[in-house]
Amino acid sequence: MAYYYTPAFVAFCQGVPAEEISEEFKIPLKSLLAKIRQEGWRGLANRLVGRVAPDVTPNDEALAKLEANRANNFEAAGKMREHLFEMIAALNAGTLRIKKQFQHQGKIVEYEAEPSILDRLNLATYARTVTDMTYRALGDHVANGGYKADASPGTPPTAPSVTIVLPAAIAKPRQEREAVVECPTAEPSAGAPPDTKLLPPVT
Repeated sequence: MAYYYTPAFVAFCQGVPAEEISEEFKIPLKSLLAKIRQEGWRGLANRLVGRVAPDVTPNDEALAKLEANRANNFEAAGKMREHLFEMIAALNAGTLRIKKQFQHQGKIVEYEAEPSILDRLNLATYARTVTDMTYRALGDHVANGGYKADASPGTPPTAPSVTIVLPAAIAKPRQEREAVVECPTAEPSAGAPPDTKLLPPVT
């Protein structure tokens, strides 16, 4: 017996419980649950709901909390950025030292050394983290981890470039593809019959 799984999936995306869907569309609950599990309805519903869900305008209280949180995060990022600039200035001046430790005969020995390549990499990661914090605090950081494009007035969105590779026979101009190659025929020799034409030699 065929069951109506398409409207059942639509109802599932709308948050209707599986028990109600089973009763409404006369689908055995075990079959419905197996269908949901095998085809991954939960993940599909989450993606679809994210696309078709109506925009919900936050109230003034939610907006105030959001702005306060962004302001606190931006202030914290600003303090970290000042510290970052101090370390970068010391690195450029050659005075930056990194405290390191090693264990010798059961004792921990501390010493200061010039920054290694790994230390420079850690500093670059620190700088990137501070940058991400400022972007997120200003609302310029999208959900997938990227940054919002420049949406200033008068700036059209940049269309992605598409490269299409065609075979040589198709890529030629139409006139060259439609040109007819004529094979010249040889003149009949004196010993050949008058109605016989000599074909060009095969190369």
